[in-house]
Amino acid sequence: LVLLLISLAACRQLLGGGALAGGALLPAPADAGDLWARYTDAWHPVGAGGTGTPPPYLAIVAAFASLLLGSTGLAVTILLVCSVPLAGFTAYFASRPLVTSRLLRAWAAVAYAFLPAATGALAGGRIGTAVLAILLPLIARAGIGASGLAHPEGVRGSWRATWAYALLLTVTTAFTPIVWPIALVLGI
Repeated sequence: LVLLLISLAACRQLLGGGALAGGALLPAPADAGDLWARYTDAWHPVGAGGTGTPPPYLAIVAAFASLLLGSTGLAVTILLVCSVPLAGFTAYFASRPLVTSRLLRAWAAVAYAFLPAATGALAGGRIGTAVLAILLPLIARAGIGASGLAHPEGVRGSWRATWAYALLLTVTTAFTPIVWPIALVLGI
């Protein structure tokens, strides 16, 4: 709750008609249909234009905007403004098996959420880094569960944790492609 209030205070100019712009953000189209069209079009007007594949995160943002009744501006605003509180929440959740003290977990989650990478992503409009900050604690928890390192008796990892790890890694890679080689090296 504290992280949400601080994030809302820091982004107060975006609420009530402000538009996200600058940094690494491109202007969002008017509605989710336009964003789906950008994802499915054969020609992409980036730079001089080309027929390359669109970034995969467009489909995820378009699906999220579709859930918000087609408002792409609201979807991007929620992803960025709520990235700091969501990063803190996921860090708190992921650290539950490691730390028994709720106060210590809350302090660590707030410290994680205020890391320069997370707050810098919000200030710079880097949606990929914001999504990575949110999902990284969950990826770490699922990866440990999938590998079986959480069980000292040598029990193999669970399939459920493996599927969660794969899904979280897929979503994160859609926003930040450099994550998959790092995950491959860590997995080996």
